[in-house]
Amino acid sequence: MDKSICTLLLLLSLLFIHTQCVYGEGFALSPIQLAPIPCNDKTVEKLSRLAVTYINEDRTDGYKFALNRIANVHLHAQGPAGNVYYLDLDVLETKCHVGSPKPWKRCDVRPFMETQISGNCNTTILHTPDGYSYLYSYDCFLVPDTPEKLQLTCPTCPLLLPEDSPQALTAAQVTLAHYKRQSTLSAGLGVKRITRAAAQSVPVKASFVEYTVQECPEGLTERGTCQRLTVKSDTETAGFCVGSVHGDLNVHPD
Repeated sequence: MDKSICTLLLLLSLLFIHTQCVYGEGFALSPIQLAPIPCNDKTVEKLSRLAVTYINEDRTDGYKFALNRIANVHLHAQGPAGNVYYLDLDVLETKCHVGSPKPWKRCDVRPFMETQISGNCNTTILHTPDGYSYLYSYDCFLVPDTPEKLQLTCPTCPLLLPEDSPQALTAAQVTLAHYKRQSTLSAGLGVKRITRAAAQSVPVKASFVEYTVQECPEGLTERGTCQRLTVKSDTETAGFCVGSVHGDLNVHPD
């Protein structure tokens, strides 16, 4: 059996043993014992960056996360299997879609004026004596800044829209149609999923939209989505688009 698989199986068995409280006649197993570790520990910093990379690689929707701060760390020694680190990480949403090949360290963090999204990832990662690391589990929860917070500082900044709102759908249709008129390679593309939308009313009315696209071999609907999805076209994303519509006529896709 592969050495990495053996190590992971050992981790799972050890985690199971040490996280159970078994009660019998006159005895009880103690729960897991965790040791706090400084957040500025070099190994912790390396594993935290690696954990964010693993999380971004595992996710299929949304945008890549960037590490903002290591909030809390605990260690559970696992003997010959290595050490299990429980990392409490503060993260920020970037402007890179999860399908982007760009590493998260090179992605721009979503700026405040575009409604910043931030949150926390509770991560469990195994670090072996051989220097290998395995992501065991993660749970992330992020929320956008409130409109009140944004408008207090920037009254004219665009506010987020529901991704399925008519305004977002129209903006995606218009910007993709504009792109198709300029390209000979995109005639069969349709909107797959709107990932972010926003709108402003001053100083000029405008809509901003971000979305993924896919090939539509059976043609397009009036909404700009695929007419009949095949198994292949429904799962493969052909690209990612960012566009804006100013007023009713002026279209400026990015």
